[in-house]
Amino acid sequence: MDKTEFYVLIKHFFLNGKNTVEANSWFDSEFPNTAPGISTIKDWYAKYRRSEMSTEDGFSISKEESDQRAQLQIKQEKFYLRPPVSSTLNLVDFIGLAM
Repeated sequence: MDKTEFYVLIKHFFLNGKNTVEANSWFDSEFPNTAPGISTIKDWYAKYRRSEMSTEDGFSISKEESDQRAQLQIKQEKFYLRPPVSSTLNLVDFIGLAM
């Protein structure tokens, strides 16, 4: 059985409320020679709990989404690295450290 098919079955168990032990025991009984390990099942359950519902192995995003993330990161860096001078001056006046 292909590993993607195992991931789909793991997702099926997760969505039906089965825990990792139940999923592992079913895999061991149905596929004794090729069943995924308990750590693999736990990793995929953790992934599904984080709402990453893809059954594809690895991380892939579209070019458009990648560009959007890059633009957002640039905006965040500008915001955090270069605070406006006026807010800094207001803070200095508030604390009472004006020169």
